[in-house]
Amino acid sequence: MHLPFHSKRPKTRKSRKSLVPDSLVFDDGRQVKLVFSFNRRAKRIILKMDPALRAVKITCPSKSHIRDALAFARTRQNWIEDQLAEAPRPVSFEAGNQVPFRGELYEIVQTPGRSAHVEVRGYPSNRNSRAGLVGGGAQANMPEVRGVPSNRNPRAGLAGGGGQTNMRPQPRQSFAVPPEALRAARQLIVTGRPEHIARRLKDWMKREARADFTRLADEISTEAGLSYSRLAVRDMRTRWGSCSSEGALCFNWRLILAPPFVLRGVVAHEVAHLKYLNHGKKFWDLVRELDPDNDRARDWLDAHGANLWVYGVTAPLAAKTDQSAVDAA
Repeated sequence: MHLPFHSKRPKTRKSRKSLVPDSLVFDDGRQVKLVFSFNRRAKRIILKMDPALRAVKITCPSKSHIRDALAFARTRQNWIEDQLAEAPRPVSFEAGNQVPFRGELYEIVQTPGRSAHVEVRGYPSNRNSRAGLVGGGAQANMPEVRGVPSNRNPRAGLAGGGGQTNMRPQPRQSFAVPPEALRAARQLIVTGRPEHIARRLKDWMKREARADFTRLADEISTEAGLSYSRLAVRDMRTRWGSCSSEGALCFNWRLILAPPFVLRGVVAHEVAHLKYLNHGKKFWDLVRELDPDNDRARDWLDAHGANLWVYGVTAPLAAKTDQSAVDAA
């Protein structure tokens, strides 16, 4: 059998992913990890720092702008190195590491055992009825943040407007854990093999977060005379919470790492959206009626929120949190 002379061999398609560089090497040999995202509505090239992944996230209109984006990143080498130096190091869920839980530092301890089990040792016994959760919102052992939070419009809140509202993290500078906090750390006892600790502890924290969020959402929505359709807890990358026009609430499980009054502030914010799907004066009046301590919760997230993203992550799964940004002209 003879094939026509003009027949063509099937072309091997190149993976689109392989065309997008995942790192950038500077002239002096230093290398930085890159994460590209493409947004047709973007009017300029934007560089942002992902502290958990310790990478630079580059946003540009399309893949045709990759070369320009790389050139722009090269001109910002000093800025990139400064951001990496200030970004906190990721803290994995491994035995011996210190992690926050409901606003207090705990040491992870691994013990033998086949069944999945997590035991909390040394948890404070006081209860704050306003917080609605055990612990009362203490934050004495939370890490201190270097730098002063920037001024903020109190009406701007932690959420973006329009459509599905959401509370967005406002990252700040990295932190250093005081030695006295390390010495006073409590313990999270996790049974099982060492390679299963991270998954078991994360799953347990998600269950604890769901229980807390459900309790608070029920309490606050009843107080407001409102009702929600469903509640979900997820590992959202850019939001603390959201409320859809159908009345569905969604919260970030990482808030279980924060003091209880922070969870209440986020829940009150989203429950208020069940009545006002905007950020007008009536919305903020309702938020403060449901949670008089809401400003404190928002200030805490401004100062410490970005640090919650460095816990329980590994490089491939790190949360896409923005430390700061530089726009291309």
